[in-house]
Amino acid sequence: MQLSQIVISTNVFLALASHVALVIFFVGYWLKIPAILAVKNFLGRHMLGLALLVSLAGLGGSLFFSEVLGYEPCVLCWIGRIMLYPQILIIALAMYYKDRGEGLKSTMRYLVGLSVLGGLVSLYHSYTQLGGRSFTPCTAEGGTCSILYIMEYGYITIPTMALTAFILILFFVWCGKNAGSGAAERANFSAN
Repeated sequence: MQLSQIVISTNVFLALASHVALVIFFVGYWLKIPAILAVKNFLGRHMLGLALLVSLAGLGGSLFFSEVLGYEPCVLCWIGRIMLYPQILIIALAMYYKDRGEGLKSTMRYLVGLSVLGGLVSLYHSYTQLGGRSFTPCTAEGGTCSILYIMEYGYITIPTMALTAFILILFFVWCGKNAGSGAAERANFSAN
């Protein structure tokens, strides 16, 4: 198996595994399974590190696809990259300065803003790649936003992987929002 196929398969597997894990988590959260609250608190305490890993994976994957495999990024891909790449620096600085309190709240606001915008672009891009009507003339030097370089399991494309990264970052920020101070949440879980 070639390196390129290993990297593509790994990216697809991580996207699929993330989708399954998120569904399991939210079903468990909805059913108020106490172990899910412990998982949420754990993820919340490690929010910055996990978000950094996701951002770095997105950076590495996008650069591998464009610079090694030669997949030309379209306009929407570039917009997604513009929303993802700065998050690495924001998170790294927050970790370096050990942001807490208001500093961490600001960091979380920046991550949410960039991830929501990037996620919306990726969602639209996925929609057009999966057959939806394009509302923009999306071309980049002969490449179009509709080129499917990867299509696995009937829905996982490069924009879907980007959308997954943005959703994971939002998920980790949500977990981190009240990490360690979830007394009301614990009471709500045990009451039912």
